[in-house]
Amino acid sequence: MKKWFIILVGLAVSCGWGALPESLPIHHQPFWGPKLPNEFRGTRHADWIFLYDGPGSWEVGTENLKAFLRENNYSYQTKGPHDLLNGDLQMEKPGLLIMPGGESWVYLEYLGDRGAQEIIRFVKNGGSYLGVCAGAFYATSHREGGAATGPYGIGLLEGVAHDGTYLKEPGYSEGVVNFSWELGNPLVEGLGNFVNMLLYGGPAFRFSIEEAQKKNIQTVLRFSHSLEPAMIQLEYGKGKVFLSAPHVEIKEEKGEKPLHDFSWPFLERVVNSLMN
Repeated sequence: MKKWFIILVGLAVSCGWGALPESLPIHHQPFWGPKLPNEFRGTRHADWIFLYDGPGSWEVGTENLKAFLRENNYSYQTKGPHDLLNGDLQMEKPGLLIMPGGESWVYLEYLGDRGAQEIIRFVKNGGSYLGVCAGAFYATSHREGGAATGPYGIGLLEGVAHDGTYLKEPGYSEGVVNFSWELGNPLVEGLGNFVNMLLYGGPAFRFSIEEAQKKNIQTVLRFSHSLEPAMIQLEYGKGKVFLSAPHVEIKEEKGEKPLHDFSWPFLERVVNSLMN
């Protein structure tokens, strides 16, 4: 039976940070749907997927990701900081680590240098990493706007995660934003030219030509106004990385019709590309 999850979106501005998406969203309320188990064994792929669920993670995003993985028959386990710091990535060797939306500065605080090295080692040796919003900020070595400007994340991408929403630049706002698919990328085949997706302060990605060549960086999606990359895929050592500014995992808003019907089929393409 297909499960639907309700996301209630309010109009009030929260007065504190709490466990919110990367930039303080003016349309956010907590997840109110039924919660799924922290582990599910599917038959889609032999390898497990680790989904980070701990301090800093956004409940709405993690629950939607659980639902996506379960509906598409992927095996997943949720993992917190203690699990990653204890070496679960090296011992259990999952196919993919997902760092969801939330608060990247909290990820940095709880995972620290040791957690960063565990993740870098995992990807360098052939694992895959999917970072959404906060998970994308966390993966990037520098940040501009928001929680910090300057050195920041763990450096899977050595470029800059640019928070145009916080900086109040045109084309960046909280809520549904227009994006352009990067035509010619196989992941977006058949999806048209433009798409509206949910953005809660996710970054544009800036990187050098040298890094793009070294890591085979491919743009998948762009902000329609600035044309800066909003989704990228890249290689890191023997592993693969996919970073997304918008919340492609969010299936519904206000418990009504899906915010974007394509989102989970597209996310399935992304996960397949990272698992194979």
